[in-house]
Amino acid sequence: MGLDASFYRDLCDPGLHAAAEAIALSRRHAQDDPLFTYKLARAMLDESGELESEKASRLVTILGEVSSALRISLIVPLLNHSDPRVRSKASLLVTKANADLKWICKLMQQSDTRVRANLIEALWGVDDALCRTALIEACKDPDNRVVGNALLGLYRIRDSGAVDKIIAMAKHPKDEFRATAVWVMEKSGDARFVPVLSELLKEPGKILRPSILRALARIKIARLKANGQKATASPSRSE
Repeated sequence: MGLDASFYRDLCDPGLHAAAEAIALSRRHAQDDPLFTYKLARAMLDESGELESEKASRLVTILGEVSSALRISLIVPLLNHSDPRVRSKASLLVTKANADLKWICKLMQQSDTRVRANLIEALWGVDDALCRTALIEACKDPDNRVVGNALLGLYRIRDSGAVDKIIAMAKHPKDEFRATAVWVMEKSGDARFVPVLSELLKEPGKILRPSILRALARIKIARLKANGQKATASPSRSE
């Protein structure tokens, strides 16, 4: 006997099922019905009007956890949801399920910066020509977080120009771009950035100082670990 629409609605209602319970139930039904996630999405999105934010978020969570061969068309309607959190989660899921340059370029036209940033974050660790091109293009984005995610993605796939691009961003006239560059350096743990960070510490003002100290500490810890020593470095609490 097939499941009725009320079952799917209840499954996506955080007030009736905790996320872990909803995912477990969905996996159980998906084992018996290969079209379960398709039916779930259709049941939730075919209703008139926009799907409530919490239910839309739960739907994306279930699809991401349960569907091994996600149908992109199921998620596309949620890319235009009024809630930026839903759009962000949906875009991240679409990109992970379909790393296609045309799709990525289309989605990168979204005005929501969080959507664009998550799209690029979803490409971290994917080293192929299409994704590399998308990361390079994202370095031209007007938003600092999008550019930072793109640079970290390029660094992690050992792109030859990544280090120079990160250093150039650290010299950007806007504080938010320099702050993001420091964040990328911290995430990298790369000792090549120590001179740049040291120079930034000499700049007037203390806006970036705490994040610079964290980055330097992270790099020191990475260096100690690489040398087989006990990592005891930590950011100064007195700063």
